Amino acid sequence: MRWLIIGVLLSCAVACYLIGSAKGMGLFIVTGVLFELAFWLKIIRFNRKT
Repeated sequence: MRWLIIGVLLSCAVACYLIGSAKGMGLFIVTGVLFELAFWLKIIRFNRKT
């Protein structure tokens, strides 16, 4: 289940980056950064528990 959440976070980050760069909308780029930050925090926490 964790890998599914991590995959969704990364996919959302990439999608927001693509939309933001194609449309020139800073809001999507900021949203992508937030999704990527959540992705890396999940990876770090997951690795510490194992």
